[in-house]
Amino acid sequence: MSVEYTETSTYASLIIKSVEIDDEASYKCEITYLEVRENCDVVQMIKLSTLVRPNYVKISQDGDRGNSSWLGPYNEGTNIELKCEARGGRPIPKITWYNNSNIIKCK
Repeated sequence: MSVEYTETSTYASLIIKSVEIDDEASYKCEITYLEVRENCDVVQMIKLSTLVRPNYVKISQDGDRGNSSWLGPYNEGTNIELKCEARGGRPIPKITWYNNSNIIKCK
């Protein structure tokens, strides 16, 4: 984590450079002063969440690990199985198949 903290008489700034997954946490800003008043919050919290791209996405056909953009030709009536695999990523990637622009519903 690469963090810079600066402050002036009216505000304090926390800069997190090149956010990483380990930076995901709750951050708290606490104000300390001599006279506490009910209408002035002394603590503010914020939750930082991070997004991470998947390590890779692969389409394979019948166990073949290739990632070609072309299949076939196949004879009419032939069964084929296509698998789409995504690893890593946060949140966990959701995989959706399309036929042109139409979503293919899961059974």
